[in-house]
Amino acid sequence: MEHKKEHARFDWTEMICKSWTYARLTPDERKRFFMSVDNAEKCGVLKGDYHTRWAILNVLYNTYLVALGYSFVGWRDKEGEEQQW
Repeated sequence: MEHKKEHARFDWTEMICKSWTYARLTPDERKRFFMSVDNAEKCGVLKGDYHTRWAILNVLYNTYLVALGYSFVGWRDKEGEEQQW
C-alpha cells in the first residue's frame, strides 16, 4: 500500500495519541510538543516521503520525551498501577 507523504503527520499523530507515553503527558506538555512539530513543519524540517516524515516525527517525539526525563520502565507510573505489557 502506498502512503501519501501529505498524510504522514496526520497518520503519525493518530498513532502517537494512542500510546502509553502520550497518555502520561500533561495537557500543557502535549500542547508544547505539537507546537514544536508545527515549528519543524514551518521551518521545512518535516520533508521527504511518507516513511522519512514518519521517522522525523519519531525522532522529534523521542527527543521530547528524553528532555522530560523519559525512561523505559516506570516512567510516570502511578503508585499501584499495573503494567499493561
